[in-house]
Amino acid sequence: MCHMDLSKAFVVIGFVVLTLGLITVALTDVDTIFLVTSIAALGVIVAPLYLRKSYNLFEPITFVIVSVLLGCTLKAFYLVLLAGGNVTVDEKLLLGLDLGSMLLGSYVLLAGLSAFSFGYSFMPSRQGLRATRSAYVWSSRKVVLWSVLLTTISFLALVLFAARMGIAIDGLDSLSAKRFRDDDGAVTASRTGSFEYLLYRMALLAKFPLYLLFAYRLRSGFHLLSAPGLLLLLSGALAIFVPFFVNNRAGVVLPVVDLLIISYMINRRLNVTLIATAGVGVAFLVVIGSLLRSGGLTSGIYDQLFGGRYLIDVTKTAHIVAYYQDTGAYHYGSTLVGWVYQLVPFLSPPNDDTANLGFFLGREVFGYLASGVPPGIIAELFLNFGWAGVLVGMFLLGLLLRWFYVTFGTETRHLDRILIYSLVCTRFTVFLFNNGLSTALLKTFLDLIVLYVVLRLIRVRRLS
Repeated sequence: MCHMDLSKAFVVIGFVVLTLGLITVALTDVDTIFLVTSIAALGVIVAPLYLRKSYNLFEPITFVIVSVLLGCTLKAFYLVLLAGGNVTVDEKLLLGLDLGSMLLGSYVLLAGLSAFSFGYSFMPSRQGLRATRSAYVWSSRKVVLWSVLLTTISFLALVLFAARMGIAIDGLDSLSAKRFRDDDGAVTASRTGSFEYLLYRMALLAKFPLYLLFAYRLRSGFHLLSAPGLLLLLSGALAIFVPFFVNNRAGVVLPVVDLLIISYMINRRLNVTLIATAGVGVAFLVVIGSLLRSGGLTSGIYDQLFGGRYLIDVTKTAHIVAYYQDTGAYHYGSTLVGWVYQLVPFLSPPNDDTANLGFFLGREVFGYLASGVPPGIIAELFLNFGWAGVLVGMFLLGLLLRWFYVTFGTETRHLDRILIYSLVCTRFTVFLFNNGLSTALLKTFLDLIVLYVVLRLIRVRRLS
């Protein structure tokens, strides 16, 4: 059974009504309509949190808020202020269209986020997993042993990956670049089935000893200059370098966010020093990676921040919505099960659009031949079932993420559950709203299965 805090629902409804009222008043000003809708999109996500007695900074909805803030609300101001005189805005984001063409997409985002907020406002009556005393504990010897093994495998896989891809580090620009490309420069859609991708996934194993040792240090307090401490630093450096090496900005950020979640859940307080250090380090690497990806300082800082199609991008959503609104060529759920064909190699998808939705959209909607554009979950629901899919699907996802937080996110005793929560919370939420359902499920599953196996290997039965 669930019950709903009606005050939250009324707040959400109030924001929607207010938005519609302001739009009605400003019908002659497209810029105002666009800005008001984008601000309201943030409002329907943030407002209910103020009416709650407590709020955990590392709830799943926090990542949704950040995504909406950067990809929708602030980007709307960027578009309004620079449209008509900025190449990135006019040609890349708007595709030569005017801001009026973005309105339908902004309405879909507002509707989807409102439905998500309704779903997230439901509070399951079950207040998390029962905090029983676990029959098992981590073995310090096994933690170190498996950390050494995984870090070694990660390093060797990175070396083999670089060799197989023919990568030579002969300058700063070769230190971080997209690696999975064909002869024409396109990011290959079949990379998940290649041996090189397997090596890349093995190189990413370093993040697991990082999580284990970091959590264990918070509980046991070993010194950083001890053998486990040096191993922690080594695995951490490798866990951050591997995604930086392939210019995967999300891969650089997420392990650091995982550490912040682990630290907060174990200590029940924010570590300001850790946040400041991690924030500066991650910001530096992301900026460097962005500059190397774009070939240097070829655009302003605002273009670097808002000129991409990541997170809940209002322009990306608008173009996709307009395409399917015009053509009516809905997929009726086929793209939502695309992850099955990636996890089970011997199953063949009914068509390439199902297996490689991002590349289909890149070609058909955005006119790209060498890259794909992942839709994000709101646009993906629309291209499958239209408005009904957005409203029903986002409401159910709000319910799911709220249930997950209440079940796992309130845990403070069991390190296993804390690590599982930190990984699923970041992977599923971020990739869901940035890429889509299949990518979110696939990324989460690949990391979760490794974590589960490792946690089983390092435990021993608690002595009575």
